[in-house]
Amino acid sequence: MKASVKTKPSFQVATLLAGVVLLMIVFVSAGYFFTIIDPGPPKDPVIAELDQRKAQWTANEPSSYSYTVDRECYCTPDYREPYTVTIDQGFRSFGYSRTFETPNLTRAGGPPEPVAIQDLFQLLNNAALHADALSVSYDSEFGYPETIRIDWQEAQADDEQYFTIRDFRQLP
Repeated sequence: MKASVKTKPSFQVATLLAGVVLLMIVFVSAGYFFTIIDPGPPKDPVIAELDQRKAQWTANEPSSYSYTVDRECYCTPDYREPYTVTIDQGFRSFGYSRTFETPNLTRAGGPPEPVAIQDLFQLLNNAALHADALSVSYDSEFGYPETIRIDWQEAQADDEQYFTIRDFRQLP
């Protein structure tokens, strides 16, 4: 007579469930491991440099400083007029570099739609994602953008924007 081992059905179900749970743990762990190793798609070099320079600016931004902004575009003359930005202990002010009169003979106030360095970083991020052409150079010490050339749509005339940051100086 042949001896046979009889197992209870509940033991077989429990063993099967334990095996399924073990396999799930192995697959989830492997998936987690590979997501840590795989950095995903390579980062756009323009955005990578922008992130690096913004971090440099954030780390090195003086508490008080001023600079002049030159803008070029196909727009009104007062928009292209150079203006000075002053940051003093976190307070921001804008003013034209010179006094002049507007065509209606009133004294001009602050520049229309002024941009500060933080605004330029936001503009650069938007341009890196949406513009057809972007060229930027950065200050080596502080990391702020010194020159910016944006062509939003190469097939369209008159949508280019140019910015130059000059005469940057720390204030006492």
